[in-house]
Amino acid sequence: MPLHYPVEFRLDACRRMLAGECVASLAEELGVHSRTLYKWRTQALIDEGRRSLSNKLVDE
Repeated sequence: MPLHYPVEFRLDACRRMLAGECVASLAEELGVHSRTLYKWRTQALIDEGRRSLSNKLVDE
């Protein structure tokens, strides 16, 4: 059964990744698989309109 993390926890992890923090280090520190962190980051970018559903960056 998948774990559910609080929204603020996920948002904080995304902010840290987007600020340039190493995903591997962050995954180890937070106890979350790096693949999960990448999924969260991709979804955060989609939610902000910075990435399309086809996983391509949106021109600004």
